[in-house]
Amino acid sequence: MIYCGIDETGYGPILGPLIVTSTVFSVPDKDDLWFLLREIVSKRKKGLGNRLLVTDSKKAFSQATGIKHLERTTLAFLDQLNLKLDTFSHLLAAVSLDANTQLQRYPWYSKVHENLLYKKDITATTKLAEVMKKQKIDLLDVRCCYFDVIEFNRRVQSTGNKAEMVTSSVIELIQSAVALASFLNEKQVFVVSDRLGGRVYYEELLERIPGFCLVSKNSCPVEVSEYKLESKSVTLDVRFEVEADNNYFPVSLSSVIGKYLREVIMQCMNEFFVELQPGLRPTAGYYVDGSRFLKELKSETLKSCNLSRGVIMRIK
Repeated sequence: MIYCGIDETGYGPILGPLIVTSTVFSVPDKDDLWFLLREIVSKRKKGLGNRLLVTDSKKAFSQATGIKHLERTTLAFLDQLNLKLDTFSHLLAAVSLDANTQLQRYPWYSKVHENLLYKKDITATTKLAEVMKKQKIDLLDVRCCYFDVIEFNRRVQSTGNKAEMVTSSVIELIQSAVALASFLNEKQVFVVSDRLGGRVYYEELLERIPGFCLVSKNSCPVEVSEYKLESKSVTLDVRFEVEADNNYFPVSLSSVIGKYLREVIMQCMNEFFVELQPGLRPTAGYYVDGSRFLKELKSETLKSCNLSRGVIMRIK
C-alpha cells in the first residue's frame, strides 16, 4: 500500500516561508515504522547514538543544537531517492517545483544558492537503505508546496485567508500520492495529516479530489477525523489527527524535512541582514520576535537592497 504523511511548517510566523510537505512510502501494511526501522531510526534524542532522529520537528530542533538532526535525517532519507544534492538550492529544486523561483525575488537567495549541504553520514545512509530493503519499505517521493512571503501575501489577498493555502496544498499532495499509486498499480492509499488548524470536518475539502466518492466517515471532535473514498481503481483512506506529527512516522518525517527547509532559509535571511546592519539580532520569524526584528531593521538597510517591509512581512 501507499502510505503518505503530510505536515505544514511555518503557519504562525510573520516572516519567512510557509511550507507544506509530504513523504510517500510503499509499505507492506501500516505497521509502526519506528519499530520496523528501529535499527537506524529513533523517535527520541535520548539514546539516539548513530541512529537518525525522526520525530515531531519541535522536538528535533532547538536553538542550542541547531539544524544538525534535521539535516542529517533529511539528507539520509532523500538519498534513498537517488538524488544528487550538492547545495541547498539543489535540494529545494528536487522537492519543490518553484521554491527557487520564488526565492530569486529576494537578495538572500545568493546565500541560499551557495549554501553547501553538510557531508552526509554515509554509514547511516547505507544502514537506512539496508534496513528499509529488509523490511520491504520504499520511500517513493518527497514533495513540498512552498510559499515565501510575496506568494503567501498574494494568495491571502486572493482568497481572504491563509488556511485555504494549506488546505489546497494538502489536496494537491494527496492527489500526487494517488497519481503515484495509480502509476505503480497500487490499489490502496493511506494518508494521514495533522488537523488543519481548528478544523474538524473535511468532507467539503475531500470533495475537491476528482474521480473519488466518499464511502464512509468518522469524525471525533476531540482527536480524529477519518474518511474512506473510492475511485474506479484506488481506495483512499484519509485521517486528520491531533498531534499526527508525533504519532505517525511519515508525518514526523515530513515535519523534520519542512522544518529543515524553513530553518535554512531563515538562517540565510538573517545572515544577509546582519551583514548589512551589524548588531541586528537574528529572528525565527514568530510574531513577537519577528515584530522586534522588523522594528530594529532600519529603513536605510531595506532601501540599500531595494526592499520594502511589505515584501518581507506577511499580511496575516
